[in-house]
Amino acid sequence: MFTNDPLQGTALYSILLTDDKNVENDDYVLYYTNKTSGGFNVRIFEQDNGTDAGVAINNQFDFACMQGGVTFCHGSVSSAGAIIA
Repeated sequence: MFTNDPLQGTALYSILLTDDKNVENDDYVLYYTNKTSGGFNVRIFEQDNGTDAGVAINNQFDFACMQGGVTFCHGSVSSAGAIIA
């Protein structure tokens, strides 16, 4: 789970997720779950993995959190789950 720092007073904020490795024939779906004022989880699935569509994968992604037009958190997360920027 990514933890908001600083902690937000409400879970009413926007989350932007993007995957920088989604090239050529790959079709990834990124989404967040369990959004609270304290953070959220991210899930990534590859949709065109041969006959096994919807396979969960570990992949690097970027994120930004905004509330009232102000970005209060942003960064990149490695495929191992470490915040790298």
